[in-house]
Amino acid sequence: MADFKKLLEYAKTEKQREVINACIEFGSVNGASKKSGLNRSTMRRHIDIVKSQAAKQGHSPEHGMVHTVPDGFAIKGTSTLYKDGEPVIQWVKTNVDQERQIELMNIVIEEFKKDIPKSQPVAIIRKDLDSKLCNLFPIMDFHLGMYSDAGETNGAWNMEIAEKVFMQLIDEMVERCPKAELAVFNENGDFLHFDSMKAVTPGHGHLLDASCRYPELVPAAIRLMKYAIKRLLETHEKVHIICAEGNHNEASSVWMRNFLACYYEDDARVTVDNSKRKYYGFKFGNVFLGFHHGHKKGVANVTEVIAGMFREWFFSCVYRYIHTGHLHHKHIKENILATVEQHNTIAPGDAHSAGGGYLSERSATVITYHSEFGEWGRFPVTFDML
Repeated sequence: MADFKKLLEYAKTEKQREVINACIEFGSVNGASKKSGLNRSTMRRHIDIVKSQAAKQGHSPEHGMVHTVPDGFAIKGTSTLYKDGEPVIQWVKTNVDQERQIELMNIVIEEFKKDIPKSQPVAIIRKDLDSKLCNLFPIMDFHLGMYSDAGETNGAWNMEIAEKVFMQLIDEMVERCPKAELAVFNENGDFLHFDSMKAVTPGHGHLLDASCRYPELVPAAIRLMKYAIKRLLETHEKVHIICAEGNHNEASSVWMRNFLACYYEDDARVTVDNSKRKYYGFKFGNVFLGFHHGHKKGVANVTEVIAGMFREWFFSCVYRYIHTGHLHHKHIKENILATVEQHNTIAPGDAHSAGGGYLSERSATVITYHSEFGEWGRFPVTFDML
C-alpha cells in the first residue's frame, strides 16, 4: 500500500493516476483488477511505466535507490556503501532530463501565452502581387549569441553585428524577391547559438563561444523575428512561419514557435507551424516543401522520412523540394523522389569550425516557386552585399 502511495507522486497521466489509485484502494493489482474492472496486464504496464519514471528521479527501493531528485532532472547513476548488508552512504549523480525539461517548459508557455499582447495590423506597401508565386525565405544556422573573432575565423560576430546583419539581410531579400502573394519564412534551426543559462550544446554539453547571456539573447531573438515577419507582411498578402528545432536550440525553438503562434493568432494573414515534430511540411499548389534542420537526417536520407510523414501532400505534388542546414555549406542532391538542398549560412564560423577547416561562402537565398511549375527563380544575397 505504501509503495503505491509513493508511486502516485510520479504518475504523469490521468490513466496512470487512475490505475495507482485503484491499487491503493483495493490493496493490490489483482484486487484492483477484479473489483474495478480494469485489465490486469494493462494495469501492470502502466505501473511499470510509473516505476521507470520514479527510478529516473531516484526512487527504486528494490535497487536500493531512495534519494530522489527534483522534477526536470534525472538520475545519472548511484553508488551505495553497504555495511553488514545495510546501506550506510549513497552518492547520487544527476543530469538534466531534457524531455521532461521541455515538457515542463510547455506547461509554463501555455500559462504565459494567455498574457502575450497580440500583433497589430501591418499595411501592405507592395502592389500587384501574384497569387501563383510563393517566396521562400530560408534562414539557416544564424547562431545569434555566438562570439567569433575575425582573427581566427572567417568573420567577426557578436550580438551587435548579428542584429545589424539580420535586419540588412531581410531588407535585401525582400527587395530582391518577386511580387509573390505568399511568403514562407523558414528559420530552419540554430537561430540561437545556445539554449539555456549555460553556453553549451543541449545534447552533449560542449562549451560554446558566447557573446552575451541568455537573458539578453531571448528578447533579441524575439525582436528580430518580429522584424522579419513585419517586413514580409509589408510585401506579401500572407506569411507562413516555420521555426525548426536545431541541435543548438532544442528548447528555444519550442518557446519561439509558441510565442509566434500566440502573438499572431488574431492575424488572418499569418499562419504558424506549431507542431512538435523535428520535420516540417508545406503544400503550395503542385509544390511540396519539406524542412528539417539536418541534425537527425542529412541530404542522403531525409527524403524518405519526410515522404512518410507527409505522404498525402508529398505524393500529390509533382514538384518536391526539401531544405536542410546544419553543416553550414551548400549541397544540392536530386533523388528519384525530391530535390534536397542543404543551405549555407550568412553567419561566420566559430573558433571550433575554423579550427576544423569548416569554411563556406556566407550567403542566403530567396527561392521563388510557381504553384504549377515548381522552382521559378532564386535570388542570392551574399554577406558582401550587406
